[in-house]
Amino acid sequence: MARGTWSITIGGSAFGSTSDIITPDDVAGGPQIQTVLGYGAAAPVFINQGNWAITRAFTMTREHSTDTDAHNWFQTAIATWAGVATVVLSHTDYESVASSWTIAGAKIEIQVAQPIGLTTITKIKITGGAAS
Repeated sequence: MARGTWSITIGGSAFGSTSDIITPDDVAGGPQIQTVLGYGAAAPVFINQGNWAITRAFTMTREHSTDTDAHNWFQTAIATWAGVATVVLSHTDYESVASSWTIAGAKIEIQVAQPIGLTTITKIKITGGAAS
């Protein structure tokens, strides 16, 4: 498991900060490959389209100030944050070394579990190209 703290910015606005518990899940993806099946061909032909689709996933646990705030996040997070935007992922390790990665034009999917008291658990899936 990665050590340190994470923050996530979507479209220039803070989605999750270092005060939230953000843990990375698996990363998956690769180059976009088109499969061409020719009639009577002995094997398919694969064509590299030259672009990438990489999915990065995180789980965020957030402690809200009030029950109302927790339920507001539960009801509005998907409509507020899901869509297509530039995402900036930032990580600071326990030696205070910071790194950031920008994913332009990423597809953002959000899943929010029902609040448990003041706590919400949100899963975010970010699909885009190579991070810079």
